[in-house]
Amino acid sequence: MSMRGDDCSTTSTSLVRTSQQRKRRHDANCSSDAEKKGSLLDHVLEAHKKRRSGDSFICDGKIESSQKQPTVKLRDDNYGGTFKAESSQKQRPFKLRKLRSGTGSFHQNRTNDTVHTSIELCALMRTIVDTEFFQRLRKLKQLGVTEHVYVNATHNRFEHSLGVAHLCHRRTQNLKQCQPQLGITEKDVMCVAIAGLCHDLGHGPFSHIYDGQFLSQVREKERLREIGDKSKIPALPVNWAHEEASLMMIDAILASHGMEIDKNCLDKPLKQIGDGLDARYYGLPPLSVDDTEPFAPDRVLTSRDWIFIKECIMGQPLDDASQYVGRPHLEFLYDIVSNPHSGMDDDKVDYFARDQKQCHNTSGDSFHMFSKDAFVAWGKCAKPEKCFRCKHLVADKKMGCRNEVDDETKSLTLNPRMLNNCNSENDPRKLHLMICYPDKLLIKSMDFFKTRFRLHEEIYSHRKAKGAEYMICDILLKADPHHRIKTSNPENFPNGLPISRAMLDPESYCNLNDSILDILKSSTNPGLKEAQDLIKRFSRRDFYSYVTKEEINDTNRKQLWEKDKNQIISELCNNKWHHDNCGKKLSLNPEDIIIEKLEIHHGRKEVNPVDCMRFLPKRDLHLLNAKVENLPEAKCAKESDYFCHIPRTFLKQTLRVYSRVSEKVDLLLHTFNQWLEYSIAGDDAPNSIVVEEHDGNNIYEGDNILEPVSISQLSQTPLKEEHENNNNFSEVSMEARADFYDEYNLPSSQANRFRKGL
Repeated sequence: MSMRGDDCSTTSTSLVRTSQQRKRRHDANCSSDAEKKGSLLDHVLEAHKKRRSGDSFICDGKIESSQKQPTVKLRDDNYGGTFKAESSQKQRPFKLRKLRSGTGSFHQNRTNDTVHTSIELCALMRTIVDTEFFQRLRKLKQLGVTEHVYVNATHNRFEHSLGVAHLCHRRTQNLKQCQPQLGITEKDVMCVAIAGLCHDLGHGPFSHIYDGQFLSQVREKERLREIGDKSKIPALPVNWAHEEASLMMIDAILASHGMEIDKNCLDKPLKQIGDGLDARYYGLPPLSVDDTEPFAPDRVLTSRDWIFIKECIMGQPLDDASQYVGRPHLEFLYDIVSNPHSGMDDDKVDYFARDQKQCHNTSGDSFHMFSKDAFVAWGKCAKPEKCFRCKHLVADKKMGCRNEVDDETKSLTLNPRMLNNCNSENDPRKLHLMICYPDKLLIKSMDFFKTRFRLHEEIYSHRKAKGAEYMICDILLKADPHHRIKTSNPENFPNGLPISRAMLDPESYCNLNDSILDILKSSTNPGLKEAQDLIKRFSRRDFYSYVTKEEINDTNRKQLWEKDKNQIISELCNNKWHHDNCGKKLSLNPEDIIIEKLEIHHGRKEVNPVDCMRFLPKRDLHLLNAKVENLPEAKCAKESDYFCHIPRTFLKQTLRVYSRVSEKVDLLLHTFNQWLEYSIAGDDAPNSIVVEEHDGNNIYEGDNILEPVSISQLSQTPLKEEHENNNNFSEVSMEARADFYDEYNLPSSQANRFRKGL
């Protein structure tokens, strides 16, 4: 027993000694770690001081100069490994990630579409789509307020942009495969598709109301006086278009990924300015990806590529340049997104099909053959007076230039074929490489432009939708002096920018969409009271009322079209005609009347738009495999080949009248009809006519019931027929006018007035 006790005591003593030794070692280690941590912190601070002073410092046992950028290893979640990324900042390296890899082809992600059934997007395009600037398009309806007329017209610009990108890729890919001698690369195909994807990024709320009616009225009324201090509000750009805002939003998307366009290094990857995507890996991923090596130069998107994308959206060189910078040797690629020659582009092909399907429930995609059967050939310029290449052709001809591309500068000179086809310096017919079509699509081309005319007449310029658009415009005008939108420069604009200046800042413009009405309605700003009252009226669908119209279809009515809208309103109000509505006397005021000058055409106003297209007969299609300089010349089609399909006129001009006050519709209708007759005849309108209304249908004067006079009645009168057949408006026509008023039971005072003039 004692031996056992001794053994236990010995064992316990050894255990205590062991625990004490472990504690001493632990304390020693802690103190050593603390000393190490302290020394490491001192080392880092000292290295930071030397880096700022320009001295050398020791890092991880290696001496590195502060002038050299540190190299940092970052983990790539997409690959599960690490890669080296050099930072352009001196204080800390950027946190960069590579573009997600895949099969390297365009077809990676798939989404359903109501028009094209299926649309496929690559990883590069998803980096654009998955940004707040592009997702904003979900909140912009393609047709604005047209949903109040066609209830299914609720599609947005997000799906339209995807559709245009799909069509642009398909058309460019077909050209690349069918005509390899053109030298179209896979990166060219991607750039054109991105241009189609981003072409509508700069659209404002409610379709074209923002960049059309709203901004024009802001300029006209000089809203700067009402907004506040001019020094704190930027000036409104002159002739601003939504394409300019699209370019601004592209820069904002690149900045959100830590990149920007470097105009000093056009053929190198984008400039790295912050955290985000690595510019060296931003492009078309190769089939086999090396985690350590950047993409090949023909796969990565450079600054020149993004300038090319912007030029495709604008349809012209940037900054008033004399030639394209992106792809000057492939000028036909600029005709795909926005065609400056004929107007036949994939933007229209998509929204024609999409709008018809949503509003008229048609099949959609009825013009897909234009993407499938298109080819590139030589053709004479359709708009030499507006074409920048034709403007510079005479000067280049004197210098004896040729159409060649410098591999280093990518600059373009003119082709001898273009110069030899000019008989004189004033000859406007110059040859371009352009998108052309087989002659079998001649009639289909005319149908395309007829569809444009019909859609503008039935959908885009619907009289009910136009009344709603004018109300939206008034809401924005009344809210503009009092509402502010947050900007990315709070130092310069601490209170934000007005609605009319939101397109000057990407963050402000990103926050401006169709939900602006809900924001204004819920605001507690007392200055928005008038705008909120109009919003409540808009919510009840009590839009501005359409009154009447007058089509300008003869010489006598051309003088009406030449009058200014404000002049017409002034003449209508100066007549001082009155209307008695249930004992309440009403009179017209300038703010009650809206005059719209509506022009609907087939694409080129009075000109046949098919004349701007170039076609090739079937017998010459085999020549499309020749070298670029030997490609055939496509020609303008003869009108005799499609004579039965040509409309009688290509331009329709109409004067429309709207009333902001519903109670004054009848008064405005009769006032306009009377003014119209006097204006056509060239006489002065009477100073005062009192019209009393006793019910909603008939007009009374004394004991005589007067039926309302319509435009159709006026157009069928002997007065008009005699006036058209008699150039000298004589006393006989004056008598006819008096008889006309007697026949239609119009006020006797007007008939007597004409007889007194005999």
